[in-house]
Amino acid sequence: MAKLTDWTFGGSSKLPTISNTFSTKKSSSIENTNLASPISATGSEDWKNPSNYTNVGGWKYWTNPQTGKSWIVGGSGEGGGGGNNTPNAAWSNNLTAPNAPDWWKGLTPSKLDEENTLPTMLNALVPYLSPEDQRTVASKLYLYDSKTFPDPEKIKFGEVPTTLSTDTQRYFTSSQRAKDALSMLDKLASATNTKQEEMGTGYKFVRNILDIMSEFGGLSNTEGQTRSQYVQQTAALNALLESAPTGYEGLAQLLASPNFSAKAVTPVSKSNGQYIFGEANSTFY
Repeated sequence: MAKLTDWTFGGSSKLPTISNTFSTKKSSSIENTNLASPISATGSEDWKNPSNYTNVGGWKYWTNPQTGKSWIVGGSGEGGGGGNNTPNAAWSNNLTAPNAPDWWKGLTPSKLDEENTLPTMLNALVPYLSPEDQRTVASKLYLYDSKTFPDPEKIKFGEVPTTLSTDTQRYFTSSQRAKDALSMLDKLASATNTKQEEMGTGYKFVRNILDIMSEFGGLSNTEGQTRSQYVQQTAALNALLESAPTGYEGLAQLLASPNFSAKAVTPVSKSNGQYIFGEANSTFY
């Protein structure tokens, strides 16, 4: 069984910019540091009991009885060294994307089903994630199906950028990035010969997330996203995240709140109900 990770799919967390991501060094994603381990939260090893797992979208989940958050503990199958889940479909390299990482393959199953839709969407959207989040997704995909997706230990990931360029910052908060991701989802439906109305609630939920990002994202690489657009986008996304289908909030957070080690894409905090934009002055800490 793959080890428990500290990266959640599901739960009820809002965009981390509402809480405590005011940092010049690292942008949090999906409140991924609020529990060091399930044992620290429960005082027991309840999460190790397979009878306490639920299987959704090809992953095994353990739900913390105290917080209600769901944690991925492995793929649908047993065994270490990656998931042993074997989807009931053949996978083909059908998708392409500009600027995709070298290790990525645009894999799609011959037929989408309840088990493979989420991992298929995660993989398809890798080109639109930060380098840090791409690494995380690669690990999750390998847990799902180690026979189809590459072993992250053997992937030659590029170096994590130590700075965040203006062009990168503007693209990741732009309307264009959302439109690029929506276009990829269109290609995914076409590659699997699936009509849009038959793609399921998770697919529609992610499209709704991207529609909001497209509406309130920055309009050009020269202007970037305005503060007003950011506030409107965050409010709309938080409302939608409240009704996220099980397992899909994590993907939504990767898109809406990308994690960069260098600094937050949008340095912001919230105090007394008011947003405070800008980076902290490092001379004070």
